[in-house]
Amino acid sequence: MRAGGRTLDSLSDIVTLVRVVEAKSFVAAAQGLGVTPSAVSKSVSRLEERLGVRLLNRTTRSLSLTDAGSSFYVRCRMLVGQLQEAESEVAATSQRPRGRLRVDMPAAFGREYVIPALPRFLAQYPDILLQISFNDRLVDMIEEGIDIVIRVGKLTDSRLVARQLMVPQMILVAAPDYVERNGAPEEPEDLQRHAAVRYYSPNTGAIVDWCLERNGEQRDIAVSGQLIFNNIEAVMIAAIAGLGIAPAPGFMADRPLASGVLTRVLPEWHLSPEKPVSALWVKDRHPSPKLQVFLDFLTSLFPAPARSARRN
Repeated sequence: MRAGGRTLDSLSDIVTLVRVVEAKSFVAAAQGLGVTPSAVSKSVSRLEERLGVRLLNRTTRSLSLTDAGSSFYVRCRMLVGQLQEAESEVAATSQRPRGRLRVDMPAAFGREYVIPALPRFLAQYPDILLQISFNDRLVDMIEEGIDIVIRVGKLTDSRLVARQLMVPQMILVAAPDYVERNGAPEEPEDLQRHAAVRYYSPNTGAIVDWCLERNGEQRDIAVSGQLIFNNIEAVMIAAIAGLGIAPAPGFMADRPLASGVLTRVLPEWHLSPEKPVSALWVKDRHPSPKLQVFLDFLTSLFPAPARSARRN
């Protein structure tokens, strides 16, 4: 019993430490835990004494983790998150979808598809709090506490399960005034004498090559230009500004093309390979009710999505 009691005390102190670091103060952590600041301070001190190492640097104005505290906190945060998830999963068996759902997606995808459809989702599930971040880079879902991410391209993380949502076609676009000044390319090889606005991966740093395809025919084209971005929205903005010919996902180009601020270049050709857009979650976690209804919501946004989840 005594050893078990120490284990339970340690767990309580660990939770307290995580809450202090998240809140950045003893007072705020105490308010969240429903205890006094003195109790929080004693809990952290007790943990430090048990471990024989200082975890926090304390001043009258701020708190900061020591080197030992920083590595300890990272592992403890994961532990606390797993405990919360276990509790939530058990509670969810008798509850409607509820709680905070952390989602990460590319900004362009969120702006074009997800945000306009959110009124319907939020009205249907008023007990879900969506916390959405926008990134083009890969995130560590476990490390950063993300429940679901949306990503473009082939995904190889064996820890994740993916549900394919759509496969957008990548096309070439330019501003009408750029085409007027420089002429319209008639064949893919003509692109070599044009300014290309290129994209490089924020994850690998590799510049994406241009391989054009038409009815199964493919041509690799070596393009050049003074602009290379790691954000596809920046690529589009540069194209609208008349700075060159740029690749664009069809769903991002539809409105600029319709309004006339962009025109399609080599309209019979598209860029290859096509890259699917997928929703991903951690493989070893059974989807909670809130995660499941959000997955179903994402699937409903597309006319012919891939309905089955697949493992990468």
